[in-house]
Amino acid sequence: MLECYATTETGRVRPTNQDAVGCFPDVGLFAVADGMGGHEAGEVASRMAVEKLRDSFSRVSDQPAADRLVEAIADSNAAIFAAGRPQGRASARPMGTTVIALSLSMAPRHASWAFVGDSRLYRYRKGELRLLTADHTRHGGKFARSEEIPLDLPHTNELLAALGIESTVQPGTGSDTWRKGDIYLLCSDGISGMITAEQIAEELSQAAAVDEIGLGLVARALEAGGSDNASVVIIRAAS
Repeated sequence: MLECYATTETGRVRPTNQDAVGCFPDVGLFAVADGMGGHEAGEVASRMAVEKLRDSFSRVSDQPAADRLVEAIADSNAAIFAAGRPQGRASARPMGTTVIALSLSMAPRHASWAFVGDSRLYRYRKGELRLLTADHTRHGGKFARSEEIPLDLPHTNELLAALGIESTVQPGTGSDTWRKGDIYLLCSDGISGMITAEQIAEELSQAAAVDEIGLGLVARALEAGGSDNASVVIIRAAS
């Protein structure tokens, strides 16, 4: 059984929330998107990313989850790219968003993920926290093919990829076998850029309900200044 919780918080500084979260245990799909391109465009892009991911991922069920994730991200990118460049307008209003998407299947117990940008995926297993995604930034690119991504990987504002910016996109991908007791955290940089890996591990180690863990992470980000929108999706493999 998978326990999940999703929440997003505007924070203490930004006037609007450009993040979007998705928790769809019925199809084993979970996502966080962090929009950009002005407050309206960013909100639209992140929401479109999550909605299109769900629609596309759910539409095809006879392919491996990893392939379905990549295809769903391609569909999301195409939709956002087109929406930012409507026909008949003299000037475009490009918009974009980061995205991290995770698929968890029950039989077999398999985890697949795909991402674009710097929204992150962490796994907490038996007291050990691991970062599973290498941001699409200059710093993250150094670890794109590494089996170990440093937990102190710095956040920067120099994204090298995002949905909606180009007509095609190449997501980062990964896969693993999940185990009973594993906790997965998907988050925007309003979480991972505001609090330390040690603080994330402390929250994930709590013997608490997943909603309490998620709210605890957001509370820590707000206590640290809350300078960005803060979003989390928590999934715990309870059995």
